[in-house]
Amino acid sequence: MLPESRVDTSAPRSDLVARYGFRTKPVYIRLRYLGASPLPFSELAVRAEELAGWSPGVRTVFVLENEITYLSLPPVPDAVAILGSGYAAALLRHLPWLDDVDLCYWGDIDTHGFAILDQVRGRFPHTTSLLMDRATLLAHESHWGQEKTQARGGLTHLTPEEARLDQDLRAGTYRPHLRLEQERIAITAVREALTRH
Repeated sequence: MLPESRVDTSAPRSDLVARYGFRTKPVYIRLRYLGASPLPFSELAVRAEELAGWSPGVRTVFVLENEITYLSLPPVPDAVAILGSGYAAALLRHLPWLDDVDLCYWGDIDTHGFAILDQVRGRFPHTTSLLMDRATLLAHESHWGQEKTQARGGLTHLTPEEARLDQDLRAGTYRPHLRLEQERIAITAVREALTRH
């Protein structure tokens, strides 16, 4: 029904928004102050493009994948937590001020968790990981679960220790399709890791 000039034929037919020139829904990034907040509230959701030009004024940023873990992180001075929600962590690339903070990613110990860490570290090489190590995995055996499908391999931004653990997960060294979801890690282990961090 539309004239050809109104249709972007380079966009796939499945992408209705791009193909027919509709405005896209704004993408929001949710963050929570873990220490004293300079704002009259401790948590906010901000449009990604607006957050790109505003820094929360902290020294440390933790990116977490699970909402429950994000909400239950204990206090950490001069820090914020960002809810990454799986591969939405790719949105962090829009935040140039992350180059100037101590950036720490905490995801599930599974192939997808390492793939997301690899993706984040591809843009922010100074990213460290939190509780994504073999000792944490082995200490929580009673909470192990199963990853339905494994993420692609060929990750190039992991540390040697992370890469070895990722390879062991892919090979089923401890159990086929093993995963440890971050919300199953004991809060005492979280507190100790944050203290060391």
